[in-house]
Amino acid sequence: MGFFTKEVYESVCSFLNRFGWDIFMGVLDDGTVLGVQENVAPDMIRNFISVISNPAIFSPTICLSPEIIKDEEGNSIIHVHVPPSAEVHSYKKIIYDRIDDADVKVTATSQIAAMYIRKQNIFTEKKYIFM
Repeated sequence: MGFFTKEVYESVCSFLNRFGWDIFMGVLDDGTVLGVQENVAPDMIRNFISVISNPAIFSPTICLSPEIIKDEEGNSIIHVHVPPSAEVHSYKKIIYDRIDDADVKVTATSQIAAMYIRKQNIFTEKKYIFM
């Protein structure tokens, strides 16, 4: 297993824009553990952090802390907890939202506006009170 695919970054973006989630690299959707090569995992994590902290690719950038964990058989798995964000994020200038099990491109301005409104209602630090 190589480096993170674009689908992983699209999912990170959509998770940030929705309710968050956990990503486990080296685990199939059905729960089957393949693992990642132990000697490649640190480079995968460095590459992942490089991408999500690059404002030309991920905007706004985000600080996540992937960790290498082992299952009961000793397989290495990379776990990334993606919290929901108060910001609306884009990956390669495309905004993604999570609908069921799909990362959906959001292009309509009304959908983007609804996303900002939803986040404003959830994250009180983004609310402005005028007196």
